[in-house]
Amino acid sequence: IYFLVNKQKKDVLEMMGQSAMELNLQQPEFQSELALTYFKDLSAKPFTKKEKEFISGLAPVRVGLAANNFPSSVYDAKTAEFSGIDAEILKLISAVSGLKFELVPLDSKVTNLQTLTDKKLDLIVKVASRLALSAKGLHFSDPYLTISRVFVAHKGFHTQDKEIVKLGTIDENDHRLVKLRSEFPDFDIYNYATADEAMQALHNHQ
Repeated sequence: IYFLVNKQKKDVLEMMGQSAMELNLQQPEFQSELALTYFKDLSAKPFTKKEKEFISGLAPVRVGLAANNFPSSVYDAKTAEFSGIDAEILKLISAVSGLKFELVPLDSKVTNLQTLTDKKLDLIVKVASRLALSAKGLHFSDPYLTISRVFVAHKGFHTQDKEIVKLGTIDENDHRLVKLRSEFPDFDIYNYATADEAMQALHNHQ
């Protein structure tokens, strides 16, 4: 759904776009609350009785999650349990559908056909980009989580004021870094392991 604005009202368009983005960042649950309020059919059970019976007879679906990828997935070796966003989403899917999941810890965030084969997995969660995977035999679900990303800069910063702009990214994969460098050829791009490291580099004007 979009706002339609007169071409002469560019300032209004910018204000509405900025406000919508800030609302999404500050209250990410707002859209869901509106949907449940005004589109009550969305909360209806998605499966028929026969479909439920079929699902109940299925073997557990083996799902690969990165063992140490906070906040998406964190594996506790002592309890053999996962916590994090992905585990919570899978619990909700299980509650709604009746599907059973067997969660398998992965040592790395590398996602490819070989990982599926070696670990005898049915699914791998948290695949950030279809473009990163082109191997045959792989299929992608609809997105199960949408995250807004923003640029963070010092107040008053403008790219045109700098000969070379230094752009910091956080834990990006090689494919994404190649794509960013092609999109921003005049930028120096530095990839940091954590958000804290990236913010410290920004604070230090690095």
